[in-house]
Amino acid sequence: MISWFNRWPERQARLARWGLLLAWLGLIALLLKPELGPAYGSIVCRESTICRPGIGNDLFWNIGLPLVILVVYLSHELWRRICPLSFVSQLFRALGWQRTVLNRAGKPQVAAISESSWLARHHIQLQWGLLIAGLSLRLLIANSNGLVLALLFAASLLAALISGWAYGGKTFCQYLCPFAPAQQILSGPRSLLSSQAHLGGSSKTTQSMCRTVGAQGQDISTCVACAKPCFDIDAERTYWQSLSGKRGMAWAWYSYPGLILAFFLLIQSYAPAGASDHGIDYLTSNLFTYDGRLAAMAWQSLLPAGWPQLPRILAIPALLSAGGVASERLFHQIERLQQHQLRAASPEPAKERAIHRTRLLASFAAINIYFYFKRNLFDSGDSLGWVELQLLIVAISSVWLYRSWDRDRSLYERENTSTSLRKRLAKLGAKLQPLLAGRQLEDLSPGEVFVLANALPVQETSQRQSIYLDVLRDLLSSGRLDRTASLKTLVDLRTSLRLADADHQSALEILTSEDPRLTSLSPEDLAGLSLCRNAAAQEIEDLLLLSGSTVLHLDRLDAYGRGRLNRIQIESGLDEASWAQLLNEFGPGSQYGERQLSQRLQLVNQAMARRESLAELSRRLPLAAPLVLSLDRQIARFLPDLVALIRSGLTAPGEQRPDEACLALLRSLSPNVLACLASEDDTTTAITAWLDGIETKLARISPLPEAAEVLEGLWLDTDPSVALWALMVLRQVDNRQAERLLQTPRTGLPSSKTLKGFLEGEQLASIEILAAIADQPLILRLEPGALVGLDRLCNLRQWRQGDPIERPAGGVLILLAGSCEQRQSLVPGSAPKTIAEHGSGTILGLADYFGEHKSGSQARLVASPDGCSALMFSRTGFGNLLDISPIFEQSLIRELAISCESLQRSLQAKQQQQQHQRMRRMSTES
Repeated sequence: MISWFNRWPERQARLARWGLLLAWLGLIALLLKPELGPAYGSIVCRESTICRPGIGNDLFWNIGLPLVILVVYLSHELWRRICPLSFVSQLFRALGWQRTVLNRAGKPQVAAISESSWLARHHIQLQWGLLIAGLSLRLLIANSNGLVLALLFAASLLAALISGWAYGGKTFCQYLCPFAPAQQILSGPRSLLSSQAHLGGSSKTTQSMCRTVGAQGQDISTCVACAKPCFDIDAERTYWQSLSGKRGMAWAWYSYPGLILAFFLLIQSYAPAGASDHGIDYLTSNLFTYDGRLAAMAWQSLLPAGWPQLPRILAIPALLSAGGVASERLFHQIERLQQHQLRAASPEPAKERAIHRTRLLASFAAINIYFYFKRNLFDSGDSLGWVELQLLIVAISSVWLYRSWDRDRSLYERENTSTSLRKRLAKLGAKLQPLLAGRQLEDLSPGEVFVLANALPVQETSQRQSIYLDVLRDLLSSGRLDRTASLKTLVDLRTSLRLADADHQSALEILTSEDPRLTSLSPEDLAGLSLCRNAAAQEIEDLLLLSGSTVLHLDRLDAYGRGRLNRIQIESGLDEASWAQLLNEFGPGSQYGERQLSQRLQLVNQAMARRESLAELSRRLPLAAPLVLSLDRQIARFLPDLVALIRSGLTAPGEQRPDEACLALLRSLSPNVLACLASEDDTTTAITAWLDGIETKLARISPLPEAAEVLEGLWLDTDPSVALWALMVLRQVDNRQAERLLQTPRTGLPSSKTLKGFLEGEQLASIEILAAIADQPLILRLEPGALVGLDRLCNLRQWRQGDPIERPAGGVLILLAGSCEQRQSLVPGSAPKTIAEHGSGTILGLADYFGEHKSGSQARLVASPDGCSALMFSRTGFGNLLDISPIFEQSLIRELAISCESLQRSLQAKQQQQQHQRMRRMSTES
C-alpha cells in the first residue's frame, strides 16, 4: 500500500509547513498579547472566578494537540512531513549554511551525530525525561499561562533551528524532540494509513524521509543517514530493530499509558472545592485550561491537611514518574504472561512476539486513555459528542491492533525479500508472461512472488543462482540484511528457487570479493552509505537535468554546476572512494549513460509506434494525417537528447557510428521528423553523418497500439489544437469514447468545455475552412495548430466562370476545387490566349512570394468554366503559415527544387536539340 501522504508532492507539503509555522507564530503572538485575539469568554468561565483571559492556551491544548496526536496515530508520515519544528530544523540546510567539519581525508562535510556519542546512545532517556519535565511544567504553570507557554514554544523553535545548523539531517526530530518517542509508540509497526516502505514502489522517497524539489518539480532525497535505522524512511523496520537492544525504548513504551493516566488524575487534583456542585467537571469542561491559580499553587501541598507537607513542585514530577514506573511494571508482567503462553506453541520466537504484542496493547491503552479523559475538544460547555468520539477512537485503535497483532519480524523480512526478488524477476521480461497468466508482476502479493520464483523452469539452475545472487546483493548493500543472519533469513527464498545452503555460501564469496565493505561495515553503516549514495545520485541527476546535460562532464561544468556538485559532496558525507565511484557512474560510457540511452530509445520507439498506428488510420481516414505530423514533431523533440547520449557513448578509438540498434532507429525516421529539426544544427549534422551512405527506410513496427488509445492520449496533449484534432478524429473512430472524454476533466490543461465549444461552432470560420479542405492533399501537410488557425491566416474564396482572380502583392493561392486559367491578356476586345491551366491542389504565386515580385508582375488568372475555390493568403499570412509549419515549408522547397530541376533538364534538352539542328544544317550546307 502506497499512502497518498507519501506521494504528496513536496512543493505542496512546503506550503502546508509554511502555513502551520505561520499559524504557530500567530499563536505565540496571541499568547503574549491576548488582546490581539477575539473577545472570547469560555462558557465554563461564566460560572467561575478563577479564569485567566485569552484563548491561545485553549486553542493549543484542547484543539491543536489532540488533532496532532490523532493525525500521528492515523499516519505518522503525514505529521512528520508537515511538522513546523522539523521544517525549522531544515532551514539552514536549505540555505546551505550548515556547520561543517573535516573528515579523515581533510575534506569538509556536514557535521553528524556520531553513533558512539552519548546523545546517540541515550537520546531516548533524554527525550523521555524532557517529556516528563514538559508534562510537569504544564501541570505547574504552563497549562494556563500564556507567557510561559509562548516562551516554551520559542525555545523549541530556537532549539530546532540551532540543532539544524549544528548537525545534518533531522537531528532535532531523531535525538531531541520530546514528542518523537511518543510518535513511535503511537505508530507501532505501522500507522493505520501509512505506507509500507519495504514493499517498494516507483518513488525513491519513502514515507517522510528528507526530500527537496528537483529541477522538474520532482521529489528527490536529501537523506544524510543521520539515524540508522530511520523512522522517517521505514517505520516498521525501525520498529523491529528497536524491539530489543534499543536503550530506553522498552521503559518509555510501557510507561506511556501510566504517564497519561497520572497526568489526567493530577489535573483533577486542582479542581476547586464546590465546582462539581455547580455542575462543572474541572477536567472535561476544559476549566483547567483557564485556571489562573496554578502558579500560586506550585508551593502548596498536594496532600490534604493532616498529611505531611509535599509541595506540588516536587510531588507532580514524582507522581508522574511513579505512574510511569507502575505502568512499566504492569506491562512487563503482561509481557511475561504472554511469553509463557506463547512458548508452548512456538518456543523460538515467543519472547519477541510477546514483546511485540505487549507493546501493541500499551499503545492501544495509551491512545484510548488519552481520548477518554480528553472528552471535550471544543469549548461547548458540556460533553456533547464525547461518546461518539470515544467510540470512534476505540474503533480506529481496534482496527490498528487487529492489523498488527499477527505480524512478526519474519513476515516483514519475507516481504522485504520479495521486493528485491520482484525487481530481479522483472529483468526476465517476456519469459515471465506465460507464468503470470495475464497479470502484471507489480500486482502480485509477496507470497505470490515467491510462488512465481518456484515456478521457473527447473533446468535453468544458473539463472536461479543469478537471481539469488542479485537479491542477496540488493539486500546486503542496502543494509536491509545482516550478513551473519542471511543464511537463516533467506531460507524461504532458497526453497522457492530450489537452491542449497552451499549456493548461499558461493553467492556470499562472490559478493564479498566484489565489495569488501560487505564484511568490514555493519548493516547500519551499509544502510547509511546506501541512503547517502542514493540521495547524492538523485541530486546529481537533478543537476544534469538543470544543466541540460545527459552525462556528467566535470570539465564542462560552469561555476554554478561546480558549486552545487561540491555542496552535494559536503552534504552527503561520502568518503573519497565512494564519491569518485559515484561520479564515474554518471560519466561518459557509464551505466547511467547507457540507462539514459536505453530510456530515450524506448521513448522514441514508443512514439514511432504511436505514429505508425495513426499513419495506418490516416490511409482510410485522411483526417488523422495532421496528428501524424504532430507525432513527428514530438519525435523530433526527443532526438537532441538522444543524439547527445549516442555521442557521449562513442568513446572507443576510431568509433564513428553508433551501434546497429541506434542506426536502425535513425534510418527509420520519417523525413518530416528531420524537417522539424532544421534549427538543431548539431543534431541534424550528426544524424546526416551517421546515415551517410545508408539507405533510409521506414521500419515495420509491431505490435502497434490501438488507434483509439493513441487518440485518447493525444486528447491530454498540452497543445489545445492537437487535443481538439484528436477529439475530432476520435469521433469518427469511436464517438462514444469521444463523448466520454469530453466529460473528463483536463487538469492543468484547456478545459473540455472550451474544446467542445469549438466543435459546436463557436469558431465558424475555422470550421468552414476545415470542411473545405477535409479531402484535399493539403491536410496531409499541415499540423493541427496550423489547420485550426487557418481562418486567421487566409480567406476562403470562390469564383464563377470567367471571374478574374486577383492575388494580393506577393500573396499565394491554393486551389481547393475546380480550376483556373492563366491568360496572356484580359483586355476587352482582344482574344485571350490561355498559357496554362491549373487544377485542384495547385499552389500559385510561390515564385512571386519567394522572389518578392510585385503585383504588377503577377500572372493574370480567370476561373475556368466550372468555377473554382481557393485559399487566399497574403504575403504575411503565408509567411506565418510557413513559420508554424516547417514540414509544409520543407515539402514546398522540395517541390520547387524538383520543378527547377525539371525545368533545367528541359532547357538543357532544348539547347541540345537546337545545337544538333545547327550542326545538321551546317553539315548540309557544306
